[in-house]
Amino acid sequence: MKDKQEFKLKSYFYLLRSLLSCNWIVQNDAVLPMHMEGLMEYIDETHKQIIRNLISLKTGVGEDYLHNKENLLYSIVLDLFAVTKSKGNSLKVNRNDYSYLNHFFITQLYEANNR
Repeated sequence: MKDKQEFKLKSYFYLLRSLLSCNWIVQNDAVLPMHMEGLMEYIDETHKQIIRNLISLKTGVGEDYLHNKENLLYSIVLDLFAVTKSKGNSLKVNRNDYSYLNHFFITQLYEANNR
């Protein structure tokens, strides 16, 4: 993305959603919302409006639409990446034993395949 001047809008939303999700987790240390508006809770209003405008644009263009690189959008990506990278090491790691759940899911899959 750094060197590209155009990009598919859909690809950009994959990147934005991922970065907003990471930002939510490092800011809130909780399960994240499933909608973009909720994910934007921890960014400023100017950035929110830029993303909302991009969402509006996306509803009116096709899958193959190529969007020109915008410095403001690119700065949002860089800012979100910097925040999540700087706080990533401070995340709590869940060290629960999931062997019971793994066994349950494997059993369910096995039984579903043998029906």
